[in-house]
Amino acid sequence: RSAFLSETNEKTGESVYTSNELERIVFFSDAVMAIAVTLLAVELRPPDVEPNQLFQALAQLTPMFVSFILSFLIIASFWVMHHMTFSYIRDYDYKLVWLNNLFLMFIALTPFASALLGSYMLDVVALVVYSFVIAMAGFFRAGIWEYAVWGHRFVDSDLSQDIIKKLRIRNFLTPTAFGISIPAILINASFIAIWIVVPISILIFRKLPKSSQKSK
Repeated sequence: RSAFLSETNEKTGESVYTSNELERIVFFSDAVMAIAVTLLAVELRPPDVEPNQLFQALAQLTPMFVSFILSFLIIASFWVMHHMTFSYIRDYDYKLVWLNNLFLMFIALTPFASALLGSYMLDVVALVVYSFVIAMAGFFRAGIWEYAVWGHRFVDSDLSQDIIKKLRIRNFLTPTAFGISIPAILINASFIAIWIVVPISILIFRKLPKSSQKSK
């Protein structure tokens, strides 16, 4: 099939584009996530103080370092799952592209939310904004997978339900934790402990199912 021709999905009636063009979505997504990670580090600026005040000044930057590490782990985790997701997806349509774009919109907002969190650590507004951005990014990322596997729309017809379920659990773990933390934080800021799910999920799901070789 030509990369510039589309077919019509009999189930949805949508135009379906071939996997040759799918790489453009992946490359664009990789670029946005790479830029977002870079912008996280831009917020870390050396303090302008005398040498004898450096240690104290760096200690005061601890919230910024914490927010950087947390945000880096989250974006890295999203990138791993995005890569895994698109290793199974064979075709796409307009709706899938926009689900991916909405995911990237919240990824692009993550450096702002991270800087806000680093500047106002334990402030309820900053915590809620950060939780909302991460939760929305995660839910849209999970939505890409759910849309692609619904009725095996854009994945191989023989893709096992076991793989589908495993990736579904992994996809929803982080955004669900951050989504639940929003009302919990409004009660008590200490409920940010729920965010510990991020490093835990990385450890638990360090071995993920591999896709079969893509057909040419």
